[in-house]
Amino acid sequence: MFGAYLYKLGAYLAIRLPRNVSERIVRFIADLQYFLRFKVRRSVIANQRIVHGNTLSEKELRKTARSVFRSFARTMYWFLRLPALGVEELKTAADTEILEMFSRGLSSKGGFIMTSAHMGPWEIGGVWLAANGFKVNTVALDHPSEPVTVFFNERRELFGMRVFPLKSSFMSLKHALDRGECIVLLVDRSYGGTGRQSRWFGRDVSLPIGHLLLAMRCRVPVVTSAFVFDVKEGFKLVIKGVHYPDPQLGEKDAIKHLQSRCLEDLESLVKEFSDQWYQFTHLESSRIE
Repeated sequence: MFGAYLYKLGAYLAIRLPRNVSERIVRFIADLQYFLRFKVRRSVIANQRIVHGNTLSEKELRKTARSVFRSFARTMYWFLRLPALGVEELKTAADTEILEMFSRGLSSKGGFIMTSAHMGPWEIGGVWLAANGFKVNTVALDHPSEPVTVFFNERRELFGMRVFPLKSSFMSLKHALDRGECIVLLVDRSYGGTGRQSRWFGRDVSLPIGHLLLAMRCRVPVVTSAFVFDVKEGFKLVIKGVHYPDPQLGEKDAIKHLQSRCLEDLESLVKEFSDQWYQFTHLESSRIE
């Protein structure tokens, strides 16, 4: 319950304070977390080293890691102030040209699954799609505190996005795809022991495959994408690839082939926007023994 009050207080301040003041506070909190949370900082630096190999110096790795903390704080800030955004403001928060081109290409093909990693203001990306007319469905983990879960889901659903709990969500998502709707999922880590061993940045880690099974069963494409902070003020949707399952391979091989193509795209996105990738535990901890 106390956690919910903290989030509500943060939301109140995010909405009421002048934006330039809020952004300075957000940056201060992010830097404080970076310096005080030694183990988390070390994990983020280690993950950046895995992503970039030997292409970045230790100084550059630390700088990128610090940017990760700042970007995550900005993500939380924008999520907390969602109720203050009008539909029209949210619609124009990012350039819709790529979205319009993409949707025209899929207009006759029904539903689709949009996947990303835990990067950028992903929560804003989901409601941005909903504000622009897409029927968006997603899955979210329940917080240990039920009031916090309610607080988060109320914001996600402000602009029409539907949120399903992780457990027993498969059929709800399948029905949404059958209706020609959109599913948005983060697929760079698995929960609840449901993942399968996969190659991710040269490591054997546990990653989810439910979205791949949905794509195969519903004959819909998987879209690899990211919704990130733009260099300028605002946001940007980046679509890396649109991949259809190949039913001629058989379900098991088709899923394996589809995952390989999707992970290749996601690795590329993480490398490009690594300062917005929120992997706060060491990637090695996702290894399957």
